[in-house]
Amino acid sequence: MTPAFASNVDEPFTQLTAIIETATGLGLMPCPPSFVRLLLGSPLDTSAAAMLGRVAGAALLALVFACWLAAHDHAKPALREDWCCDADV
Repeated sequence: MTPAFASNVDEPFTQLTAIIETATGLGLMPCPPSFVRLLLGSPLDTSAAAMLGRVAGAALLALVFACWLAAHDHAKPALREDWCCDADV
C-alpha cells in the first residue's frame, strides 16, 4: 500500500519553500541587520530588533526541522500535512 503523500503534486514546491525557509533562518541567526537590509532594504536600528531577528531565524529553522521530521513519519501522513501546512501559513 502506497502512502497518500507519495504522489503529492506539490512536492517540488514544498521542497523549494523548505530550502528558502532554511536559507532565511540561517541568514537571520548570525547577522540579522545585514540580512534584513538585503531582504527589505531597511536596516535594523536597535539591538532589540536584532535579537528579534535571531529569534525569528531560530523559529524558522525549528519549523523546517519539525516538518522535515514529520515528512519522514510514514505512520501519520494526515497529521504531517495538516500540521506543516498550518505552520507554514
